[in-house]
Amino acid sequence: MCLHLTVVVQQEEVSALQEKVTSLERERDSLEDDLDDREAEIDDLKQEIEQLETDNKAKDSEIQNYKGNLDSVNEEIKMLRSKKNESDSEKLREAKSDFDKRAKDYDAMVDKLTKEVSALQGNLSAANQKNKDLEEKVKSSMQVRVYHVLGLHEKTYS
Repeated sequence: MCLHLTVVVQQEEVSALQEKVTSLERERDSLEDDLDDREAEIDDLKQEIEQLETDNKAKDSEIQNYKGNLDSVNEEIKMLRSKKNESDSEKLREAKSDFDKRAKDYDAMVDKLTKEVSALQGNLSAANQKNKDLEEKVKSSMQVRVYHVLGLHEKTYS
């Protein structure tokens, strides 16, 4: 009778352990699904960042063109000033107006790029933090599972 009772108790323990294992497997699958979702989000953000970096490079090229144009206009202004007595004052005003417009365009472009870079840095920082948080969560979950599995393993063989 005692042997039969021991077998029943062991069967109940095995059943309880199987339920815990099943529960842990479901939890692991759920965490893996969450991790997959987060990795997909990170990949999307990386693609967006790459696109923004490409756009940023294009804008940098435009800025270099603006700088070249500014240098050209500056040279033209210097030349006009050196020939001030020979030049028509209207041409000088037009060159200055063009220079002012290009300077404003350049300042606006620099401001826009600064904001875009700042936004990119914020997105990247947030994505990195999400990734770190998920890694910590998975690591913690794996440690808890190992602890439970080892603890259950020891109880089974004790």
